[in-house]
Amino acid sequence: MTPLSRLRSFVLCGLATLLGYVLYDFFGKPVVTVESLVPPLIVFIVTYFVWHYKVTESGKQLVSGVVKYTIWIA
Repeated sequence: MTPLSRLRSFVLCGLATLLGYVLYDFFGKPVVTVESLVPPLIVFIVTYFVWHYKVTESGKQLVSGVVKYTIWIA
């Protein structure tokens, strides 16, 4: 296991934990608004792209993919 893949695993675990927290916060509110949907959506998109980072060739491609799909969903 390379240091980069180990770091990626730690980041992925942190993002999964953050996703769980923001989803808990999102569903714990009495009223669901578009503004309250933004944090879970952003964390989900970033988690998805970090999970599939092996497919991307560089960090620049990773960031451009996250921005492209965030704009596409918004």
